[in-house]
Amino acid sequence: LPYSKDTALLMDATVAWLRHQPQAYKAAWPQGYVAAHLIEMDTEDKFFSAPSFAQHLESEGFKGTFYCLTSSAAEYPDVVRDLMARGHEIAYHSDVHFGFKGDKPGEQELRIRFMKQQLQTVLGARVNEATGFRAPTESYDSTTEMLLRKHGLRHHAADESAHQDRLPFFSLAEPGLPPEQALVVLPRTQLDDVSFMELKYTPQQVTDTLNDDLDLTVRSGALGLLSVHSQNYVEGGLMLRTMGDYVRKVASYRDRLWVARGDEIAAWWRQRETVEVQQRWVDDALLVRLQTPAAVRGLSVFVTLPYQNAKLRVDTTAQTKAVRVKPIDPYRAALVFDTLAAGKTLFRVTFH
Repeated sequence: LPYSKDTALLMDATVAWLRHQPQAYKAAWPQGYVAAHLIEMDTEDKFFSAPSFAQHLESEGFKGTFYCLTSSAAEYPDVVRDLMARGHEIAYHSDVHFGFKGDKPGEQELRIRFMKQQLQTVLGARVNEATGFRAPTESYDSTTEMLLRKHGLRHHAADESAHQDRLPFFSLAEPGLPPEQALVVLPRTQLDDVSFMELKYTPQQVTDTLNDDLDLTVRSGALGLLSVHSQNYVEGGLMLRTMGDYVRKVASYRDRLWVARGDEIAAWWRQRETVEVQQRWVDDALLVRLQTPAAVRGLSVFVTLPYQNAKLRVDTTAQTKAVRVKPIDPYRAALVFDTLAAGKTLFRVTFH
């Protein structure tokens, strides 16, 4: 591996593990979850199938994101408004199903303006709640990302090769922007139904692949992003036949997997970025320092244990009285802060 901050952290953590010395580090996800999942629909042709997808998610209490082709959304305004009323995220999939990559900035900006105008005719004042984007055919470039941010978009769901990590990241199109301003990119991390159809998968092969992808997501603490297309969710469609079983599989991970909308994941990633975690091992205790400019809800700090199933205790202070301990596995536990106050928080962890 080329030397980097991540490489140094990996080496330090490995040595600490071999020495049975606990380590504290900022978890990727809130509330002690080990992984996150966005289940979204690219709502294009056969837009009328979107409520069936919503029903499958709702059967287990989940909400998803609908990236809407606005020219199609304008034909089904009642469907769009109903999905939003039911708690799902409405986001953009552009105006028409043609990619953006390589187009002139003026042409791209004209399309972004037009898609926002089209969706406003459907949502009225609530159009401001639509802050996500997914490029048609996953075709976009740095110009697209800069223009999305310029026009108030907060995240976009990208292609699977957008980043080497299976985690959200901030757009590289405008480096140096603070987290509150930067565009959050959510890379697609799972095969989608278009891939399944190109591979000529049977429903059983689709189910097996989805389940394997989900298991990997949870094991690796990653973001799972599954994209489904509305045209493949009609009667006899490949995904309509498999999604019910998949949603039940997702629900089996309920205590470990955060299933959230795209805007919720993006908002969390911004909050998480502002928190700094420092730790020292002193006199058989782990001293942890947290620093954040603003209050953060649900922050999790993972702690590796010195030995299997060790019990940990957080010394109670006025700052840490709200922290709760959530066991993760025999060698890890999460310290979950319902609300981490702005400023500096210090606490001491011991093991027995």
